[in-house]
Amino acid sequence: FTNLAGTEGATELPGSAFQGTGANDDGTAGPVPIGGNFNFFGRDTMRYVWVSANGGIGMTGTANDTVWVNSNWTRTGSFTNFAIPGTAPRNFVAGFWNDLYLEPGGHGSVWYKQDGSQLIIQWNRVGNFNSAIDTTTTFQIVLDRSDNSVTFKYLDVGVTTLNTSCLLAMQASSTSGWLLL
Repeated sequence: FTNLAGTEGATELPGSAFQGTGANDDGTAGPVPIGGNFNFFGRDTMRYVWVSANGGIGMTGTANDTVWVNSNWTRTGSFTNFAIPGTAPRNFVAGFWNDLYLEPGGHGSVWYKQDGSQLIIQWNRVGNFNSAIDTTTTFQIVLDRSDNSVTFKYLDVGVTTLNTSCLLAMQASSTSGWLLL
């Protein structure tokens, strides 16, 4: 695990980049360029990532195909893991999906970096909405264009029971096409 936070070549998505209801809690930021073509499940060619404060991403082919990867999959819904698989966005990947949040000027940040054929997205010291003292969760989603792979990396999964209440999953083309990890 190579921590991106504050490193040369890494870019922070500021809290103001997250849009939607409860932006720093359930918001979406993007588009972030993948850096070339990424074939997701061999079906769709993705070029952009939309990043959720809650620990997941949605991918699109163009920068204009906005994906709201946030609360209840809509711009105005309320967060719930119970709706999953529900109507998740196409090409959704959950690195550590939970009710996470970013505290502007305090804890929690999201970083990304192009590293050769890889796009690395890191949630750094993010908080958990249900436990204000837990601000240690740090993990990454790595998209590698050279072999179209998705890798999850974890530095810390928090001090609460997040490791038993999070979602680690990928979805291909419909709400019934989930691969749960």
